[in-house]
Amino acid sequence: MFSHVSSPVKNRLHASVKPGRYRRAFTVLPLILSVMAFAVPASAADEAPTPPDSPAKTIAPITVDAVSPSDNSQTGGYVATKARTGTKTDADLKEVPQSISVITEDQMQAQNAQSLNQALGYTAGVVPGTRGSAATRYDLMTVRGLSTGSNNQYLDGLHLSGGVFAFPQMDMWALSRVEVMKGPSSVLYGQGSPAGIVNMVSKHPADTPFGVIETQTGNNHFYQGAFDIGGPVPGSDGTFLYRLTGLANRSDNQINLTENKRLMIAPAVTWRPTDTTSLTILSSYQHDPKNGSFGSIPSIGTVLYNPVGKISRNFYDGDPNYEKFDRTQAFAGYEFEHKFNDIFTFRQNARYQHTTTDYNSVYSVNLQADNITLNRLATFSDERVNGGVIDNQIEAKFATGPVEHTVLVGLDYIRTDSENQTGNGLAPTLNIFNPVYYQIIPPVLTSVDTYQRQTQTGLYAQDQIRFDKWVLLAGLRQDWAYQATSNRISAAMSKQSDNKMTGRAGLVYLFDNGLSPYISYSTSFMPTTGVDYYGKAYKPTTGKQIEGGVKYQPAGFNSFATLAVYDLKQQNVQTADPLHPFYSVQTGEIETRGVEIEAHMSLAEGFDLVGAYTHLDTETTRDNSGYAGNVPVGIPSNLASLWGDYTLQDGPAEGLGAGLGVRYVGASYGNPENTFKSGSYTLLDAAIHYDLGVLSSSLEGIRASINASNLLDKDYVASCYSNNWCWYGAGRTLTGTLSYRW
Repeated sequence: MFSHVSSPVKNRLHASVKPGRYRRAFTVLPLILSVMAFAVPASAADEAPTPPDSPAKTIAPITVDAVSPSDNSQTGGYVATKARTGTKTDADLKEVPQSISVITEDQMQAQNAQSLNQALGYTAGVVPGTRGSAATRYDLMTVRGLSTGSNNQYLDGLHLSGGVFAFPQMDMWALSRVEVMKGPSSVLYGQGSPAGIVNMVSKHPADTPFGVIETQTGNNHFYQGAFDIGGPVPGSDGTFLYRLTGLANRSDNQINLTENKRLMIAPAVTWRPTDTTSLTILSSYQHDPKNGSFGSIPSIGTVLYNPVGKISRNFYDGDPNYEKFDRTQAFAGYEFEHKFNDIFTFRQNARYQHTTTDYNSVYSVNLQADNITLNRLATFSDERVNGGVIDNQIEAKFATGPVEHTVLVGLDYIRTDSENQTGNGLAPTLNIFNPVYYQIIPPVLTSVDTYQRQTQTGLYAQDQIRFDKWVLLAGLRQDWAYQATSNRISAAMSKQSDNKMTGRAGLVYLFDNGLSPYISYSTSFMPTTGVDYYGKAYKPTTGKQIEGGVKYQPAGFNSFATLAVYDLKQQNVQTADPLHPFYSVQTGEIETRGVEIEAHMSLAEGFDLVGAYTHLDTETTRDNSGYAGNVPVGIPSNLASLWGDYTLQDGPAEGLGAGLGVRYVGASYGNPENTFKSGSYTLLDAAIHYDLGVLSSSLEGIRASINASNLLDKDYVASCYSNNWCWYGAGRTLTGTLSYRW
């Protein structure tokens, strides 16, 4: 919801931040709306609504039909034609005048995506894994040349709250799809980066009984066991559905002396008392007792020449005697929907979130003049985040003469309470070519101790107007954001309130041949913490975008393609105050222009294809630090990817399939001064799989596969943020999978 706090501090002065007012708003409002939803009976003449299309996978011989008001994908394959992320309604993707990419469950499984970064590797406009193999604990990426951060991630359309280091990370096994809406999205979701949002959709209970048991193993001592079972509760006549998903895994990380461990369980239940009412309870628990390293390496010896030698891509800048990252996250929420009649539908989605992290790290600062000795610091962070979010929606579908309307009015509320204790101290130096670990790290004293409360209340309205082949989408939103931070060390309190109106308007024309040209304008805002030299609170950072393009969904052909051209500006960016050193003013601006092409196709039975190309022209257009005219760090000018997967449908090799993919990422600048670049790189991915059920009916449902990421083991630098902070990309990863489905 808010950007990372630059100097987190803890505070427990709850009375000062008026908790009662927000608690009442969070509890009374949903109660009133829920009573209203049940109090207004549906007409006896109402017909049962058509169930949403299934997000389930089509893996012979089982089809899983999931019930999810927030997921309208069709059954199976790589091609999605609907996504609630764009409008919070059931509008087709071709009717939304903004670029939206959908990564389906089938695509994620075929590519063996183990993280959100990996799932987005074939998505136009997205540069995932910007911190390479050092960022296994977070999913860091850029979209359209701007950083999304962990604060622009959503689960089932609801914001995922985080603090400084206590950000949740969703496991791909718990998800049915990922949706990326590119460009400013505040009209529906409130404060956020103008880059766009990433919405992950949970696996929901299913109408059809099913089960999956899966084991995986791979290099780096990777081992995983997972299961996914669900269907109607026996004896309930379909009134109650359930789903239980879970996994446990461990692996060594590419970086020496670090490892990853995870335990996850996600129960879900759906209750459908009538054809017009449904309630789905979604919950999950995940514990990551170990999660790699978050360190970095200098540019000299990686991107730039070091006369002493090249730094190994397995180099670890920390110390195993001190390194720690222990995260626990728990979610509990629900999705409620009630259809009053053929016109009005009420939806209420809510979730409570609890995240804790215990973090210790020794990290690199800079390389000494000998090009051998690495200066380091030590840090720790003990953080707890509790968050609540609720989104209430009333949808009305009606006609005024020949004009059809889908009107959506909503009220949402987010509250995040976070506590953080942080300290920084000295750490011993390290020889980058002959490192000696298990050193004595001096005690690190607490320098920051804060309690912080953040809230956002948003009121929004949207109308999708259809006239003949024209679709006009228009929406407005008013947000009120509040933040209070209490410093427990100094007993100081700071407060900041912001309010902002944002909007979106777009027009689409639906040709009979499947072409849908569109144009749109959208805005966004993000509160900025702190004050300037005169003690005045900073204004929110704002974004605005003009986008035009064409979407293509030919009749009778299972495919969907988008061509988008856009001009996106981020304004009120902080830059150095020319009159007062150590202070900032908000005169900075970043502009990014680009072209994106993305297509998902099923060309024949068993043949799926996804391709993407992106050209980016990103520039810091205003800055007081001498960076005006420069390109922000880590932003390549060109991206391209292509993945295809084919399974033989008959003959002696029936059931045998293979996938092959290539990803190209162009060179990007490695520091704000634009004095050096990290080079471009091309990666090859591959897969081979076989349905053993073809051999014998006794093996029905058993599938074996092998996936390779970076098959040729390309040694490359993913990106650099400065002269002293660079990250190697992940080397070759091999994973074998054996699954049984019934």
